[in-house]
Amino acid sequence: MYLMSNTHQPSPAHILADGLRHPVAPLIRREDIHRLSALGVLRHITAEGPAPLGYGPWQLAEDARGPHYYREPAGTAEERQAAVEAQAAAERESYLDELQCTRVQGRRALNQAGLFEAYEAAVESTRQTMTRDQLFFVDEVPTWRYRDPILQAFAAALGMDDVQMIQLIELARTL
Repeated sequence: MYLMSNTHQPSPAHILADGLRHPVAPLIRREDIHRLSALGVLRHITAEGPAPLGYGPWQLAEDARGPHYYREPAGTAEERQAAVEAQAAAERESYLDELQCTRVQGRRALNQAGLFEAYEAAVESTRQTMTRDQLFFVDEVPTWRYRDPILQAFAAALGMDDVQMIQLIELARTL
């Protein structure tokens, strides 16, 4: 709850009414809602909960404590839920775009997961048929990125699915 003017601005320190300057702070401290509303300072109440689409307009209402402005989140419940899910998906994609570890961390994670020997065997058995990019990845690249197709291919060769690969890189980042 906020106390703001009728124009939805922060309440001023003094309000000119009836030819007098009325200080607002003492009325706020006393929570003199009726006197404040007579001076044009009303409670502004925003509904709780997520508002991914923003809020609707302020609506003048009244309850036992007097007049106040109230606003609800914009959109229907379904539209708000869809917006929350879309934002979560975008955040997940952004996280996966940035998910990476060093080659040393990745190799240590493979060792800790018991997959290092299988990884080395897969590298050695295909070394003669690897492209330059694959050889560079195995021997030189300093960073393993989740989105790297070569890393994806090696993970698939080790029988790892996406979730296991993400978990492995997350583990590697802690090593």
